[in-house]
Amino acid sequence: HNATFYPYEGAMQFRRYFHFVNSENGLSPRPVFPAYAQMVSRLAGAAVIGEVEQRRENGLQIVLLRRAGQSFAALWRYDEYGKTMKMEIPLQTSEILAFNLVGETISLPATGNLTLELGRNVIWLYPKPGCSNKRFETALRGIHLFQPSIAVLPGKNGVNVTVVNPTTQELYDVLE
Repeated sequence: HNATFYPYEGAMQFRRYFHFVNSENGLSPRPVFPAYAQMVSRLAGAAVIGEVEQRRENGLQIVLLRRAGQSFAALWRYDEYGKTMKMEIPLQTSEILAFNLVGETISLPATGNLTLELGRNVIWLYPKPGCSNKRFETALRGIHLFQPSIAVLPGKNGVNVTVVNPTTQELYDVLE
């Protein structure tokens, strides 16, 4: 497929953010171009076979796809503040290949369950040989992120803070 890019030759401030060439180094394209290329390459000829959507609960979004008999998935999390959240997929790290937004391989531990930090940027997951499409799809359909909730209410001598953590993960953050 051929694509033509028409650069805007206007003010430098505009070029800094929207021009194909990164004005800070004059060479590298901004991440949107490799990310778009990855998306087009991965989705070409693929069919959507399922979706896991938990946006209202915790922002989780998973699209299950298949191309040429091979399942794969795109995962991300909606969060208005851009915070990431750990999620565990009931598969061994040895069974999965993971790639980031621009197609770089994500290093996974050699053993153990697959744990990923999920945020706004898509993560592409593929089963390795030996992990069947059915096992891969079932594991992804069964994911559920549990987002802790915080209630801050006025009290007699200040405020009362209640934190509900339905996970076994340690919580850390700053309450301001």
